[in-house]
Amino acid sequence: MQAYALPSPTGGVVLLTRAALNLPEDELRWLVAHERSHLRRGDASANLWWWTQHSILRLALGLARVLYTLLRPIPVVSWLCRLYYRLAVVGLRLALWLFKAFDRHLGRMMEYRADRDAARATSPAAGCRLLSRLPGGLEPHWGLFATHPPTYRRIQRLERMT
Repeated sequence: MQAYALPSPTGGVVLLTRAALNLPEDELRWLVAHERSHLRRGDASANLWWWTQHSILRLALGLARVLYTLLRPIPVVSWLCRLYYRLAVVGLRLALWLFKAFDRHLGRMMEYRADRDAARATSPAAGCRLLSRLPGGLEPHWGLFATHPPTYRRIQRLERMT
């Protein structure tokens, strides 16, 4: 059972799997409201932008590797190439790690916000029931790099809204 919010120039699309379409009506409404919240607030577009920035950082790391490989044999500049490559690798890997941690944190906050929006548009109880259907949740109960908050925390937040 999955649902996705995909941005588009016309406002976006919510995609649902067949299993999602077989949910009880109130839970299906909550799920669609959750995904529509991502579209309305620009979360889906932000994720696309963040993914592009992440790819650019990875490309820069690859470029540093290519420059190092090509220029390393030249005796005069070999030590500069080695220094540049080592600094680039350390700097870009640190940037990628920080970027990913920040990106995932924002993603978890977007999920909480979409849960809240869906609960206001439908009912918190429907969200609790839907999330409790997930076998093992979407993410482990820990993880700096988890894309979704732990399901039990999402349910706790929704229960407080009832």
